[in-house]
Amino acid sequence: MKQQIPRKWLWSAAAAALAACSGAQGPQGPEGPPGQQGATGAAGAAGAAGQNALVAVAAEAAGANCSGGGISVRSGIDSNGNGTLDAAEVTNTSYVCNGSLDTPAQVLAKVETVDGAGSGLDADLLQGQSLDTVSPAGTVVAFAGPAGRVPTGWFLCDGRAISRTTFVKLFNAIGVFHGIGDGTSTFNIPDYRGRFLRGVDYTANRDPDHNARTVVGAGTGVVSNEVGSVQANATARPNNAFGTDFQGNHTHGNGNFNQLLEGAGSPPFGSVTPTGFDNGGNNELDILNHATMLTAGAHTHTITGGGDNETRPLNGYVNYIIKF
Repeated sequence: MKQQIPRKWLWSAAAAALAACSGAQGPQGPEGPPGQQGATGAAGAAGAAGQNALVAVAAEAAGANCSGGGISVRSGIDSNGNGTLDAAEVTNTSYVCNGSLDTPAQVLAKVETVDGAGSGLDADLLQGQSLDTVSPAGTVVAFAGPAGRVPTGWFLCDGRAISRTTFVKLFNAIGVFHGIGDGTSTFNIPDYRGRFLRGVDYTANRDPDHNARTVVGAGTGVVSNEVGSVQANATARPNNAFGTDFQGNHTHGNGNFNQLLEGAGSPPFGSVTPTGFDNGGNNELDILNHATMLTAGAHTHTITGGGDNETRPLNGYVNYIIKF
C-alpha cells in the first residue's frame, strides 16, 4: 500500500539537494553609477592679523655716525602692534649724511651696522669679496693726497721699519724684500719716494741691466733681478751714430785782407824798413815789425750748458701707499 509523502517534506528535500551541490560562480555584474560628491565644509576661522614693517626717520646730530650731521633711517617689524617702531624692534639702521665726508672708521661702522660686525663684506656688498681680497696686504697704489692724509689701513711708501708681529699680514706678503729692519722683530716697507716704478724683468729681457741692479741689503734674500732691487740714473746711447753734413769743394773769402804786404826792399824783408802798413792804406797787418808770440802755457776751458741734473720724462708727483 502506497503512503503519500506530505508536500512540505518534498520542498525540504529539494532544498537539501540544492544546498549540497552548488553550481559555478556566475559572472560579475556591471558597475553601478558613481556616488555623489560630499558637500563643501564650512569656512575656517579668520587668521591672526599680520605684523607691519615700520620705518622711522629722524635727524642725526654730528658725531660718530655722521661727521657733519644728517638723517638716520631705522626699520623693523612692529612686533607688539602698537604702530610705533620701538627701540627693541629696530633691525636695521642707515644714515644719510651731509657736511664733511665720513672718516674711514665711520664708514666701517656703517658697514658693520648693515652687514654684521666681523662678517666682512658679504654678497650684498662688493659681490662677496672681502677687503682682504679687494685690496690685499702689500697692494701699492698711487695716492693723490699729501703724506699727512694717507687713509687708515695704509702706509706711505717711505721705507720705514715696522713690527713683524703687529703688521703680520704685510710681513707675510712682502717679507724682507724691501729691507730687513733690525733683523728680528721689524722689517722695512718699500721706499718709493722720488722713484718711478718698474715691473720686474725676470726673463723678459726688456731691462738690459737687470743683473746689475742694486739689492737692498745683506740678509734680505733679494737678488738683482727681483722685486725690491733698484737702479741709479742712466742715459742710453743713441741708436744712430752722430755725423756731419758734406758740402763738397768750395772756397771761403779772406775778408778785408785783399792786398799783399810790401816792404821797401826786395824779399826776404830782413830788417828793411817798410814803407807803411801796406801799399793801399787799409791798415793791414805789418809783418815786418812783428812781436814774438806769447804762450799761455797749460790751461783748460769750461764748457757751459752741458745738460740738466737727470734724464726724465714729463711727470707729476703722487704718493705711493701700501696696504697693511
